[in-house]
Amino acid sequence: MRSAQAVVAQLAVHAGIQRLPVSAHTLRHTFAVYYLQRHPGKLRDLADLLGHESLDTTALYTKPSRDDVAADLERSPLNVCDF
Repeated sequence: MRSAQAVVAQLAVHAGIQRLPVSAHTLRHTFAVYYLQRHPGKLRDLADLLGHESLDTTALYTKPSRDDVAADLERSPLNVCDF
């Protein structure tokens, strides 16, 4: 796996990505999050794609990010604050 990490790191440098950490793990995580966004409810399929035996492991990708939660709050009719 270190060779995959070396390739990812080299590609990130070549692409000029400096603000965000880039690793094989972050790419895998990003894939999983986007897969679930485009295929809601397909957790078992994602587990198979990622090679997870336990859905508990795959379910970690269903946790919303802080940005997602903030955006949902902004759109909510319950949000009565105008800041």
